Amino acid sequence: MQRPGGAVQLAMAVVAVVLAASAGLCRGQLAGGFYDGKCGNSSVETVIHDAVQARLAWDKRMCGGARYEVQLGRRDGTVSQAYMAAQLPGPDVDIPTAIDMFAKKGLNSFDMAILMGAHTVGVTHCSLVKHRLHDFNGTGKPDPSMDPLYVWILTTFACPSGQTFDNIVYLDDPSSILTVDRSYYSQILKRRGVLDVDQKLGDNGATAWMVQFLGTTDFFPSMFGYALNKLAAVDVKTGAAGEIRTNCRRTN
Repeated sequence: MQRPGGAVQLAMAVVAVVLAASAGLCRGQLAGGFYDGKCGNSSVETVIHDAVQARLAWDKRMCGGARYEVQLGRRDGTVSQAYMAAQLPGPDVDIPTAIDMFAKKGLNSFDMAILMGAHTVGVTHCSLVKHRLHDFNGTGKPDPSMDPLYVWILTTFACPSGQTFDNIVYLDDPSSILTVDRSYYSQILKRRGVLDVDQKLGDNGATAWMVQFLGTTDFFPSMFGYALNKLAAVDVKTGAAGEIRTNCRRTN
């Protein structure tokens, strides 16, 4: 018989192996302190830090979360086209396809599961979830994989049938929508994933254990910073590649 807590300990061991195996995959020449000494006596990173901190002090709506060091040194690309968004998984993508899309960018399935945790402070619109609420697969009924009580809440207060405007829908519990925490995964465990891909993350055999782990422990916030840095190193331009834009909205 497995002793209490054994499943969580096993999950933690697997996570440690996954993170250790992927630690060497970060690419480019990104580093903390990249701009030290490159702007006279002024520290560029300190100037930015102070500006962000001032904003946080002024706007209490900003989300809390674990602190992590952002790696710097990336340059701007010279091409930015809308079609490139097709490289991002859609809201109804199946998990094997999503895993493959992330793998092509050097990110493993656990990276993907953690990065999807960004939905903890995310919103969508009724147009992307109404099929799950009113007419799943042409049945004229809600998606049976969604908690019936949550279906009632969404169809009553957010996305009623016949609504003429595209209302927003929170991807996490509204009481937690301004906090970076494990609540997104806890919602999935309650069968309250809003987007197709959210609930599929908890139902697919390859990722269900990840949702269970992230939704029942407090490791997500610290792991999120690690995964964000890994994502930020994907196809990064450093050195003489790309350019440094004089106007962030357009190429030079």
